[in-house]
Amino acid sequence: MKQKKSERFLCAQKSKGFLTCPMCEEGTLTEGKIRENMFGVYLGEFPAEICNKCGESFTDDKTTNAIQESAKRKGIWGLGRKTKISFSTSVFH
Repeated sequence: MKQKKSERFLCAQKSKGFLTCPMCEEGTLTEGKIRENMFGVYLGEFPAEICNKCGESFTDDKTTNAIQESAKRKGIWGLGRKTKISFSTSVFH
């Protein structure tokens, strides 16, 4: 299975003994927990690598799958595909 770019970056950084944030390229990533929400529904706390500068968080495949499973159990997985945004172009005279 092909690894995501960010996951390959993290693996390479870990092998060097430090983790630099791939987003801001200035901060250092440390292990922590993130509170995950989707469409305003709380999914739980999950382990992640979190940047001490920009706050971006990164999860591995196992954690990403756990987040998706939590969303599926709560019935909100896939809601983004079912949502339509529209607007009216009518003009009042």
